[in-house]
Amino acid sequence: MHGGGRTCIRDFLPLYIEGKLSSRLWHHMDITDLKKAEEALRLSEEKANALVKYAPTGIYEIDYRNPKFKNVNDAMCKILGYTREELLAMSPADVLDADSGLRFKERVMNLLAGKKIDDTVEFKVKTKDGRTIYTVLNVMFTYKDGKPDNAVVIAHDVTERKKAMEALQRQAALIDLSPDAIIVKELGDTITFWSEGAEKLYGYSKAEAIDRNASVLLSAKYPEPLKNIMTHLAKNGRWSGDVIHQTKIGTEVVVQSWWLIKKDELGKREIFRVKHGRYGT
Repeated sequence: MHGGGRTCIRDFLPLYIEGKLSSRLWHHMDITDLKKAEEALRLSEEKANALVKYAPTGIYEIDYRNPKFKNVNDAMCKILGYTREELLAMSPADVLDADSGLRFKERVMNLLAGKKIDDTVEFKVKTKDGRTIYTVLNVMFTYKDGKPDNAVVIAHDVTERKKAMEALQRQAALIDLSPDAIIVKELGDTITFWSEGAEKLYGYSKAEAIDRNASVLLSAKYPEPLKNIMTHLAKNGRWSGDVIHQTKIGTEVVVQSWWLIKKDELGKREIFRVKHGRYGT
């Protein structure tokens, strides 16, 4: 029943006199606020479902009691190359490589046994067309009667970042083969890479050198003001000259130094290649 912009429900109680219906006692309940709350909840759920469905990141729900995909969004289908119907008939382990599949099953067993497991995990995933992608999963567990029931998972594709890190690790391994002291530092002079050659020349380990200011750590003495060197470097992309450094034990070392600016996805960095010439000053 609607009236004056309000929504009501009504009911009545029949009244009898000497066995005959005499009248009705009507009861009206205003449910306007309840209906508004229900409509707001419905709209909120529709918006949430739309956000999940059309989100650019893979989102899915799994049933831990019978480990299968329970729901998947469009991005998951696009990333993996399967239709929604195909994924809903599969277990998450079916799209993982052998090692990740074993770790997934171990996580499920531990969770069902009441053990605490991390809500962030990295897995290697196989797509339908045979490609391999790296994913980081953020997992939100849900429980029923105190036992794990379902989980909502947000899957982040970190393949490009992973490949870039692996390439940097390979480059670092190759650099460490060089007998030269090779240092990578940010423009602000903070050391971000310290080769084995640098360890041997200066006596500082990687742990001691990384994140330190290079000029301070090595008590550097330049052939001209550092400001002039940086101006030259910014203009020409490289600089070379003799620099006096101090080793960990206090010995001064004169080195022939080549500096080169290299741009990467994290911004500009200076690559500073040091070839030692003579000891002592």
